[in-house]
Amino acid sequence: MENLYYLERVKKVIDYLKSNPSTDISLKKIATIAMFSEFHFHRIFKEATGETLRQYIKRLRMEKAGICLENDDSIAIKELWSQLGYCTASHFSKDFRHFYGCSPSQYQKQRRANKMRKSRSKATVVRIRSSRIVNKKIPD
Repeated sequence: MENLYYLERVKKVIDYLKSNPSTDISLKKIATIAMFSEFHFHRIFKEATGETLRQYIKRLRMEKAGICLENDDSIAIKELWSQLGYCTASHFSKDFRHFYGCSPSQYQKQRRANKMRKSRSKATVVRIRSSRIVNKKIPD
């Protein structure tokens, strides 16, 4: 993209989207933030990011959903989809399945299982290391 001023305006929109992923985001509102017409903004945004505004927002929300499910074992799927600005659980689940290849609950179960395996393997390593220290002979 040739015009740095355009890139700065697109960056301003990206910053807004990242800090407000759950708000109702319309092309008109976003174009206003960037100070472009809707048509011009859509064209400039796609040129700058390689994605349409809708694709970008969906990816941003799905990445955030994945992070939340990985890091917060107590989060309910119902709570998550509403936090991310989805109107229905089915729409959220459809987007999630398309992005990750499984349902949100399957993703959450897989992550919990992986964490359990990792914590068990770490405990085994600690036991092995501690047994080596205990069994080590100290010279006279």
